Amino acid sequence: MTTADDCEHRLREIYGPDPRDPPPSPGERRIGGDLAADAGVIHVTAVGRTNDGSLATIAIGPAAPRSATDWFLLNAARARADAIVTTGRILRAEPDAHHGPDAAGLDAPALAAWRRRLGKREPPLSVVLTSGAALDFAHPFFRAGGPVLVVTGAAAGARLASAAERAGVAVAERENPGLRDTLRLLRDERGAQTIVVEAGPHTATPLYESPLAVDELMLSIYEEGPLSAELRAGSFLDEAAIERLFPARSAPRSAREASGLWSYRRYRRR
Repeated sequence: MTTADDCEHRLREIYGPDPRDPPPSPGERRIGGDLAADAGVIHVTAVGRTNDGSLATIAIGPAAPRSATDWFLLNAARARADAIVTTGRILRAEPDAHHGPDAAGLDAPALAAWRRRLGKREPPLSVVLTSGAALDFAHPFFRAGGPVLVVTGAAAGARLASAAERAGVAVAERENPGLRDTLRLLRDERGAQTIVVEAGPHTATPLYESPLAVDELMLSIYEEGPLSAELRAGSFLDEAAIERLFPARSAPRSAREASGLWSYRRYRRR
């Protein structure tokens, strides 16, 4: 892919609609692959099924099943974003993770063109929510070229201040740092309208508690048999709960990747 049209075509392939789709169930509203107008808090995550069919977030690591489509969707979400929130734990687990323009690999030119079509000329703000423990400013996350903000508590902020200044990284010290507080900070003080959350289940799942703080869920499901225990990072919501929270959704799409069968679904609150 090289153009914005290529990117939009791929999104329509994944999220539909397709005339072969079954009709919506009562109360269900269908959405498709036109993501340009949708903003808010977007959670992107990959899960697998356990022995009883429930969902568990896939743990980061070399044994984790991979999906090229899931990787494209993660980078499409980033291309929509004014801010992207991750955690110190994610950075420790992914020593090469960053949000720079080349992170999307071969899809980067098309996604960059699509981002410009969305009217976003500047790179997104990369945000790391952290306790401050073992935060390494030599990590590629801090050297990808875009603006970076560290959100942490006052004591950790004081410890990190000198190293952050040398790295050209801003620090926001918060009285009660957490993901909901970080979302408020980004909306109210940074003017972010589209915020992508990339966090593990311990951090992200509380956003689904009342009041719901997620506007859109981009969910990739590994369908190739139950996930082994070592590949589970933690429980995710069950599908019935997801459908109660998000009445607007795309029809599921399945694809066979190198790692096996996957399905892809997009949910919106409204």
